[in-house]
Amino acid sequence: VTKLVSPQLDLTSLNIPQLTFYYANTNWLGDIDELRVYYKSAAGGAWTQIGPAYTDEHTSWTEVSVILASPSSDYYIAFEGTSNWARGMNIDDVTVEEGPTCPNPTGLVSSSITGNSVGLTWVAGALETQWNVEWGAVGFTPGTGTGLDSTSVTTASHTVTGLTPETNYDIYVQADCGAG
Repeated sequence: VTKLVSPQLDLTSLNIPQLTFYYANTNWLGDIDELRVYYKSAAGGAWTQIGPAYTDEHTSWTEVSVILASPSSDYYIAFEGTSNWARGMNIDDVTVEEGPTCPNPTGLVSSSITGNSVGLTWVAGALETQWNVEWGAVGFTPGTGTGLDSTSVTTASHTVTGLTPETNYDIYVQADCGAG
């Protein structure tokens, strides 16, 4: 296990600081190396993990964008690689810049799946408290499916009902950050 640590960063000029990077990792006979990303808002502070652990194989470059919490004038980012005897962890094109005012929600997870319903949870992209949820047959064009607008979805979870058993669906979640 080793950490690649950024130099001191001053994020105070950014309203919504966003970290973007690409990574790739290829297995070796079933073994896969792992990546975790951390931040700390002071040199003497404790490391806090950002986002999930990246433990699945990605044989091509995969983009990751995350909003950075607790921006300060003494900020550090660390990429922690764990070797599990695979082919290594590759990181490229690391940027920290002004993020969108209404970032996408992330981490959409389905659970409690029944013949005609599915429970959904996700992580808010920023400070939004309303979301649009839309679903339809695999490959449907967003805007043409069945959905609920943000006046109905006010928590980062929802149960979609009225589904057809033994049918695959695509489901989209969109943040509603208000006007603009």
